[in-house]
Amino acid sequence: MKKLLIGILFFLLTINVQAQWYNRRYGVNNINDLSESQLKIALQNAEKSIKTGKTLTYIGIGTTLLGGILVADGLSSMGDSWESFWNGWGEAAGGMLLMVTGSGLMVVGIPLWAVNKSRTNSIKVTLVKFNTASFTGYNQHACYGLTQPSALGLSLEIPF
Repeated sequence: MKKLLIGILFFLLTINVQAQWYNRRYGVNNINDLSESQLKIALQNAEKSIKTGKTLTYIGIGTTLLGGILVADGLSSMGDSWESFWNGWGEAAGGMLLMVTGSGLMVVGIPLWAVNKSRTNSIKVTLVKFNTASFTGYNQHACYGLTQPSALGLSLEIPF
């Protein structure tokens, strides 16, 4: 029993240590160390994974419901004869297979969706540091005569 508990503990520690995606992919210890292009690529990949997770989840829900309907229909069509029993049993078994498949798709899709949604939020927060307009409040429209300062801080502009 002790070996099992220690094994589970080491497994959980391994998952905890490997949880930082930017450490595994880019070899940095902090998400703020990534460049803007790396963050944009990671954001695109995370958004693709969100779509994949949603698709797997919705297909899994539909497949599970269809399997449940087939199981109910198969069980209700079992009659007194062997032929009706085996036909009903075959339909119920097919429905059970669909339910297991749909549940598996949901087991994969929901965490994929949730993890990448969280990853997308952290990437968007980190990308804010590259957009200095969000810190200074300047508009980048030339028609208003406002220009973006080259660095954060106070600046003085003298028009001639």
